[in-house]
Amino acid sequence: MYNDNGDRMILISSKESEVGNTLNKKRDKAYLDIYKETEFMGLGFLIDEELDVYKYQWNIGFNKETHSFGNNTYLFKSENKIDYQKLETYLIKNLKIVEEEYKDSSNEEELYSEIIKLKTYVNEFSNKELYDKIKEKIGKLIKEDL
Repeated sequence: MYNDNGDRMILISSKESEVGNTLNKKRDKAYLDIYKETEFMGLGFLIDEELDVYKYQWNIGFNKETHSFGNNTYLFKSENKIDYQKLETYLIKNLKIVEEEYKDSSNEEELYSEIIKLKTYVNEFSNKELYDKIKEKIGKLIKEDL
């Protein structure tokens, strides 16, 4: 089944409270939670303890019927689980998150956050390059165009 974005992620909810509650329940034990946020939109990915991959996003949109702006919120879940070993190997061996220093590249226009809680390593970053690389790798591992 394809969603509105053309990928195989299934829409779980478009209700802000449900999206928030679902993500908050999963965050404590999630292996990975990354997101990018601007003044008008946000896009994130969460890999939970069961290795399910969630894509969450919000944006401000204009409603032509009511002639007003409003928030749109979405939570998708991939039909494919992620392979933990491949993810961990990529983060530690390829991106060298344990060895490299990824400086904070967030600014007033774009905020980045990468929360990584692997079995052997925990850290938090705020780096655009790291966000982009991890997002791309997640897409490849679950065979989705994110």
